[in-house]
Amino acid sequence: MDRELARDIQSRVQALNETIEDDESLGPQFRLGHSYVTPAEPLVGDTKEWFERVARTEIGPQLDEYSFDSPKTASERLEDLLKGW
Repeated sequence: MDRELARDIQSRVQALNETIEDDESLGPQFRLGHSYVTPAEPLVGDTKEWFERVARTEIGPQLDEYSFDSPKTASERLEDLLKGW
């Protein structure tokens, strides 16, 4: 994976985790771990496409669970994660 891209992904997930940690209904125990952004096998092709797929199919559903009573909050957090992508 391109180092610059890896740093960008790290920064995005860190910002999301800070938002989760600061949420009074969640807190630090709900932060997302590195397993979401650790490929199970070597990446072939577009790394950005891989991350967007992970965000929408794995991180997004987790955010939906965290904010089951506020789908808009989950959606906004996912869009913030992918903003400018």
